[in-house]
Amino acid sequence: FRFTTPLAMAPGRSRNRIALALALALAACRHVFVAPSSPRWRHVAARGATARQNWMEMLEEAVGTPTPETPDTAIPSSVPALDPELMTEELRAFVLEEKGLAMSGEDFEVKTPEGQLVLKINGGNRVPIPGVVWDKLSLVTAGGQEIATLDRQAFAMTASYDLKRADGQKFGRISKAMFAFTSTFELYQEDDPEGGPLLKAEGSFSDKNYVMKSRSGRVVATVTRLKGFTGGNVDNYQVIVAKDVDASLILAMAVVIDEIHDEENPDAENGGEALPDMLEDAKGLPMPRAPAAMIPSDRPPLDAELIHATTTAYELEEKGLSMTGEDFEIKNPLG
Repeated sequence: FRFTTPLAMAPGRSRNRIALALALALAACRHVFVAPSSPRWRHVAARGATARQNWMEMLEEAVGTPTPETPDTAIPSSVPALDPELMTEELRAFVLEEKGLAMSGEDFEVKTPEGQLVLKINGGNRVPIPGVVWDKLSLVTAGGQEIATLDRQAFAMTASYDLKRADGQKFGRISKAMFAFTSTFELYQEDDPEGGPLLKAEGSFSDKNYVMKSRSGRVVATVTRLKGFTGGNVDNYQVIVAKDVDASLILAMAVVIDEIHDEENPDAENGGEALPDMLEDAKGLPMPRAPAAMIPSDRPPLDAELIHATTTAYELEEKGLSMTGEDFEIKNPLG
C-alpha cells in the first residue's frame, strides 16, 4: 500500500515553519554528504538535497553511537577495493535490508537512504550435514555484476567466512574472535603486510548495535538496527561509513555478523517468537485485544483481506518528503 499526503494540505504557516527549520538545519550542518561521481551514482547526486536530509535523519536515529572518522590510511590500502565505486569519498549512509528466509537462504538488499538499490546479497543453500553449517553468499551490484562471494568454512575452530573476489581470489577472512573478553568479529586481509585485523567489530550484537574499528582503534563505521517492528530475526540496519573506506567490506561484515547471530539464536530464527519480538520493541504498550464486535460491524470493511483472525503486526515506513508530499509504505514484518 502507498499513501500520499499532498503538501498543499498543510496550513501555510506550518509549511513556512517546516521550510525554515529545514533551511536552518542544512545551514548549520558542517558535513556535506555527497554521492560518488561514477555513472552508477549520478542519478543519486541529482537528488542531493533529499539525500542529505535523509542521511541527517539517519544520523539522528543513531544518537549515542560515535560518528565514523576517516582512517589513518584507506581501507584497504595495499590492495584494490572489492568495488572501487563503493570506496567512499565522503561520510556515507546505507540501509541494509534483510529480506527473510527464502529457498536459497537469507537475502539482503543494500540501498541508499532514499531507496536506490546499491547491492544485493544473495544467500546460498546450507549443506544439510548434521553438525555442519555451510553458507555461500554473493554480493551483486544493481546491474547484476558479481563483485565478491562469502563462503562459510565448513570446518573451523570458530564461525568463519572466506571473502573472495569475483574471480575467486581470496581477499580475506571474516570470523568471530575465539579469545576475547566480549564478542568480537574480525576481518583479516589475505597476505596483509601489516598483520592483525583490517577491521574489528565491537558492541552489542544481541541488540544489533555496534561499531567497526580500524587497526588504530578509530571508529570507521557504525551499524544500528533500524527502529520499528522486526521479527523472526528479520532486521533492517542503518550503516554509516567514513571516508576512504570500501563500503562493500563493511556491508559484507555486517551480513556475516547477522548470519552468525541467527545461527547462534535458532529459536528466534525459526520465527516462533516473531510477534513477541515485535511487542518487545513496543514495550510499555498493552497487548491489543479483540473487540466485542468486529470493527466495522455494521458495514463492509475497506479491505476484507485486512480483517484478521489473529493479532497481526505491520511496519509503517515514511519515505521522506518529496515534491508530491510525504509518502508511506505498509509492509509485513518480512518486508
